[in-house]
Amino acid sequence: MEQRGGGDTQVQDSTGNNKRLWATPSFFNTTSFVDYNYQLMTVPQLVAVTQHSTVHKSYSRVFGRFVAIKIIDKKSIPSFLVEKFLPRELEITKRVNHPHIVHCLHIAQPQPTKVVIIYEFCDGGTLLKYVLDYNGLEEKEAGRLFRQLIDAVYHLHFELSVAHRDIKLENILLDSNKVLKLADFGFARQTYKAEKSTSYCGTRPYSSPQLVNHTPYEPFAADWFACGIALYTMIAGFWPHKPWEMITYPVKSTERISHSAKNLIDRLIENDEEKRADFKECINSEWLLKHTADGSWIVPQSTSTIYPNYKAY
Repeated sequence: MEQRGGGDTQVQDSTGNNKRLWATPSFFNTTSFVDYNYQLMTVPQLVAVTQHSTVHKSYSRVFGRFVAIKIIDKKSIPSFLVEKFLPRELEITKRVNHPHIVHCLHIAQPQPTKVVIIYEFCDGGTLLKYVLDYNGLEEKEAGRLFRQLIDAVYHLHFELSVAHRDIKLENILLDSNKVLKLADFGFARQTYKAEKSTSYCGTRPYSSPQLVNHTPYEPFAADWFACGIALYTMIAGFWPHKPWEMITYPVKSTERISHSAKNLIDRLIENDEEKRADFKECINSEWLLKHTADGSWIVPQSTSTIYPNYKAY
């Protein structure tokens, strides 16, 4: 049931409670959004602000659940990023389809300077927050989440030939069931294993020596290096080095990290990218086999969210 009053709308949810809907901002008043019924959403709650975008949480009547609305302001982005990186982000965001990657529901450009991307909302927050809340994770839990992370990376590398290039705990989200979801394809690109890149992007504490030294690098290998830093941080609760320093190899020992976990981390942050560990070595490592052999990392079908096919106008 709908009730209209003033500029807002109210609807009753399945429990009979009224929900106040959002009076659509002017730049959402386009045919695409009207056709897709995104004009009826609860009052958006700002959840994140970056240099070039804002992210809002809102309830979508279409999907019957909360969604994340990312609004990109092209005016705040340098022209070379708009021309080079933004089209890549949008194209790759549309292509990915994996239980451990944040699902894109809709993309629109309601104004020449605005791009709107609507994603599933992950209400478990970032993996960084989860790690900090517990001052580091138990290795069993870290193993479960790391297995889900590398499953997402496998999908990107081997099924889509896409390198993420900004893997970090802040770009990894958790849903209400603590299922891992890799997010943010702002620096992602289509590539192949033999290709080298000279776009030095990403986040410094997760950057390989090649990126830090501005030497041509293999993007897939750079992703695996970042996975190694992420794994260390998940268990230890802190980075293996200071953000402004280049990481030393092998990684510093800490009593929180077991010998077998350190062995895998050292292989992932190998200086020589041609010798660096990849997906196959990770899943066959002693540490990961120990913590995932029981299948605890696998998401049961009953808890998987089923979405309609991606739709854009």
